Amino acid sequence: MVLTSLGVSPPPDFPSMSHEAIHSHLKDIRERNPVSGSQWAGAWNAVVYRFMSCAEHDEQFTSSVAKSGASPRQPERYIQDRELFEFFVSGLASFEAFHYALFAIGSIVSPAHFPFASGGDFKRVTTAIVLKTYRTAFPMESLTSSLHRWQSDKVIIQWNEIRNILVHRALPGRTFFAGGEEDGLTLWSNGISIDQTTTSSRRKWLANALTHLLQEAQQFTLSHVK
Repeated sequence: MVLTSLGVSPPPDFPSMSHEAIHSHLKDIRERNPVSGSQWAGAWNAVVYRFMSCAEHDEQFTSSVAKSGASPRQPERYIQDRELFEFFVSGLASFEAFHYALFAIGSIVSPAHFPFASGGDFKRVTTAIVLKTYRTAFPMESLTSSLHRWQSDKVIIQWNEIRNILVHRALPGRTFFAGGEEDGLTLWSNGISIDQTTTSSRRKWLANALTHLLQEAQQFTLSHVK
């Protein structure tokens, strides 16, 4: 499916229909709400681009492990670490961009609850702030419940921890096991196994999370933004 907002076709596991439906409903919002509308549009596009990048790095990492294993010589080892870095950074960016867009939508519906007029306002928006504000402004909405569900999932909590390590701290090493019950196992940061499911399983989680969240966001947007 080609998205009219960007003219690109995301991978089939991206929730293109819900993304397109919300874009179609809000495509003229910048005329009525220039600031919030502009912030929403940029974030809405970022959700797509970052997911597409995440998917590409998943495929490249998985291909490398299938071809060269979890302990390859250079330069393949560098390639694997590069793909891991890009996968975790872009994947979390897609998740966070969705929340930023959702705050912008909230600011259109209820400006008093969602202050969104300056650079300071923009910088304060985090996934936790989005959930907190929706709980205050729309405590009974199913979208609010979904935000809590997906933010509290152990996968995204670990994802955020790994992203922070990769971006702000270090290049994690690998621990290799020989013999015993763990023979052949390769562990990376935070006990993550390096194998052909390392990124593919997390991409599946992200696609599932975005699918449910965008469906909820679609219902919320159609109901509240006239």
